[in-house]
Amino acid sequence: MAKKVIVVRIGTNEVQIVHMEYTANYPTVYGCVRFPTPENAVKDGMIIEVTELATCIRKACADKGIRTKDVIFTVASGKIASRETSVPIAKKKMKIQPLVMAKVLDLFPIDVEKYIFSYVEQGEPKKTEEGGLIQ
Repeated sequence: MAKKVIVVRIGTNEVQIVHMEYTANYPTVYGCVRFPTPENAVKDGMIIEVTELATCIRKACADKGIRTKDVIFTVASGKIASRETSVPIAKKKMKIQPLVMAKVLDLFPIDVEKYIFSYVEQGEPKKTEEGGLIQ
């Protein structure tokens, strides 16, 4: 059986909480709740009023009967940029990071030396019209 987790997305205007199974392919959602972010609690991805926000999250979870202790937090911020792209399928032994870095300049017109880039593999390889595979 997959592990149950709580996913908390903290935005400037709204907090969203989802109670779900932590699986990549077929996640099961057991419940969700959202509420307005307390005023001045979050500013551009920085949590300013930790105690007040924690109290609101605990109350929302208690009201919905959510008791799982494993939590994944995400915070919306203008300091974090993300892009989705496809790269050629790589063999298991090959590192994907060089493929990501090769596409960075197309996706982010910035000085890449000042930033950290990471990736997350999503989905299964798919065939292109030409018969090749992409990840």
